[in-house]
Amino acid sequence: MADQTPLVNQIYGYLRGKAQMRATVTYSQVQNDLGIKLPYGGITPLLDDCAEISLDEKRAILPSLVVNKDTGMPGGKFGSGNARSGFWKFCEDHGFDLGDNPYEFIVQQQLKVFKAYSS
Repeated sequence: MADQTPLVNQIYGYLRGKAQMRATVTYSQVQNDLGIKLPYGGITPLLDDCAEISLDEKRAILPSLVVNKDTGMPGGKFGSGNARSGFWKFCEDHGFDLGDNPYEFIVQQQLKVFKAYSS
């Protein structure tokens, strides 16, 4: 079960709004827009909690909308078919088949999120 602290709830609500706008957001944008400052990697467990909530509520991974400003993909390491950390590890740990093409997986997740949160 996700830890629904006030900060997790704040991030979750923010990401719901982004989903309704059909928009992605960078890790730094999340922190800047919400006025929070976390150490490098500090947002990962909070996003994992948001992902748990969204999976329970909508069967979609809401934090798929949070992307690296340089790659346009969620953070963490993905390689050799094995998720190493961050978003990818969360997905693998929750039984998602990441396939050989992480870009295709993330686009499908984002579309699922947009549909799930459109109303």
